[in-house]
Amino acid sequence: MAHKYLCRFATQEDGAVTVDWVVLTAALVGLGIASATVISGGLQDISTDTAATMSGTNIVFMSRNFGMTPTDKVNALVFEVPRSQPYATNRLNSLLAGQTDDELRRNQNTWWERTTDAHPYADKSNARDQAQIFDVALETRGLEPISD
Repeated sequence: MAHKYLCRFATQEDGAVTVDWVVLTAALVGLGIASATVISGGLQDISTDTAATMSGTNIVFMSRNFGMTPTDKVNALVFEVPRSQPYATNRLNSLLAGQTDDELRRNQNTWWERTTDAHPYADKSNARDQAQIFDVALETRGLEPISD
């Protein structure tokens, strides 16, 4: 019975049935516009958050280090000289803000040279700690260390 009524309704083209089709079509269009409005607000929030995250983080560094930021990586280093927790982060940030690429390479090379027995620098443990922080700084900028 219902099927027969629906078929007849779908095929009629006169008077009130045409108005019903117009009303149904307008309702579907309105539902589509309302849905798009609700979804677009959420998508805009997500895209804004994603853009903010990507602009503030070195994506290449994170992809090479299994999602770790440079700060995470430098804080995960095991230092030979006992240091306070924020030391490594502060040191990394000062290197990245205060040195050019060439200066970072030269200083990293100097600290690694100081770790060798042939170098007269007395505090080898400190030299190894500093060299590790310079390694992370170079990697953050996408630079390779100076090879010997």
